[in-house]
Amino acid sequence: MNKKYLKIILLIIFVFFLSIGFLIPYTGDDWNNLINHNGNLKFIIQSAIFNYNSFEGRFFSRIFVFLFNYYKPLWVIINTFGMVFLYYFMTKVSIKSNKIFMFLLTFLCLLLVDRETFSQIYVWITGNTTYFIPFLFMIFIIYINRDIFEEKSTDFKYNKIWLIVLPILSFVFSMFVENVSVGIITTIILILIYDYKKYKKINYPLIFSLLSSMIGLYLMLNSPGTKNRIDDMESFSSLSLFSKLLISFPRQMNYVFIKNSFFICLVLVYLIYNIFKNYKGIKKILLMLFVSVIPLITVLANTYYVIFDRYINRLIFFIDCSSIFIFIYWVLFLVLLIYFVIKFNKNDNYKILFFFLIALINNAAMLISPLAGGRTSFLSTIMLYICVIILLDNLSIKLFCSNKILIISSLFCITLMGLFIKHYIYCYNLDLKREEYIKKQLSENKSEIEIIILPEFYLWNANAWNDWHMFTFKEYYNIPAEKSVKLVYLESISD
Repeated sequence: MNKKYLKIILLIIFVFFLSIGFLIPYTGDDWNNLINHNGNLKFIIQSAIFNYNSFEGRFFSRIFVFLFNYYKPLWVIINTFGMVFLYYFMTKVSIKSNKIFMFLLTFLCLLLVDRETFSQIYVWITGNTTYFIPFLFMIFIIYINRDIFEEKSTDFKYNKIWLIVLPILSFVFSMFVENVSVGIITTIILILIYDYKKYKKINYPLIFSLLSSMIGLYLMLNSPGTKNRIDDMESFSSLSLFSKLLISFPRQMNYVFIKNSFFICLVLVYLIYNIFKNYKGIKKILLMLFVSVIPLITVLANTYYVIFDRYINRLIFFIDCSSIFIFIYWVLFLVLLIYFVIKFNKNDNYKILFFFLIALINNAAMLISPLAGGRTSFLSTIMLYICVIILLDNLSIKLFCSNKILIISSLFCITLMGLFIKHYIYCYNLDLKREEYIKKQLSENKSEIEIIILPEFYLWNANAWNDWHMFTFKEYYNIPAEKSVKLVYLESISD
């Protein structure tokens, strides 16, 4: 691909995430992180220590969460550059061809993550800082060690400073959040194995980084705060391992796979291409029916939900992995996909295996956790997207080189970004009206304070639905605790 086009795409990504970063309101846990801090670094560190000893072991993530919530422009800049780097990384490790379409397709992978993941990672400061920031470090490690995937050596060379810097960073980012820490450790172990296999050398900076990451994860898991949090979730932690898996496995399948309609579509392209190319007669028909019917219904149900904010009752069965039939189907679907990759893909199998193992192990780490959501599955989702982009890039599909498909995909990307920005402009203006209306009611000493509802469409916990968030919301907007509140739509306000 011409470097000029890549630079244009990177610039567009930068402008897009910079724009929505400044437009998004504070939501959910952000309110609590703001009311207890004034930007003083000493106080922030003291708060992180208190948090470590009382609620959770994520010591360093709490420091950054408190800091980024208070200094939002700093978060916007770091997150924007982080998204640019993530996209650049994805293209660097997955695309060998010169097809511009593949670069646009990769961008769509970022834009078309499921709605919950988008709202919890891209536009929620607390969730982004906790899960995305350490993930950036993980992919940075892969990027500087990409020699393991290349036929010839890359430019990056370790020097003595990395013996100090990399282990320190590994320790810090391994105390952000548990499942990403597992991802960092898994990544380092796989790189060490691949590195030794290819070059017969021991990567000492990574050896020390592995040890420091393990220490960081140990300190996080064995903190007084983590033990207290486990005690608070006794109903789940007291279950047997088998019972936990019965609950968690279908749930993780939902978050990582079934809800990601665009990922399903890309996998379908790969499978259908290979079915048409390698099978004939009744076997082709049966395989086509098997791989397409339920996935297409699933995509339809998810699309309807995204557009209308609700599922079609008759189709909800197909997006619920708690159904044994649907669960078995998707397991068989994935087994068939793995079989096709092994049998028909002749290139980059080691690279695909690398990213698949990271996704698998990171996802497995969540099977014993009572918590789950788009934020916890983001790492696995991106790793799987990289796998499928590699597979599609290796296919000789003439459509990918078509000018028409290039124009259509470009217009789709632009339209999609425009819709997102329009939506967040609306949320920004509505949030300002919410704040003004609260102040007006407080000045009039009203006993009941009406709170304008923000659209939960691609926002996370924007309306203080539970008691804890309502408490922090009141504190943030200086609403006296004794005053009652009422959530209302803008249209219902007479003045």
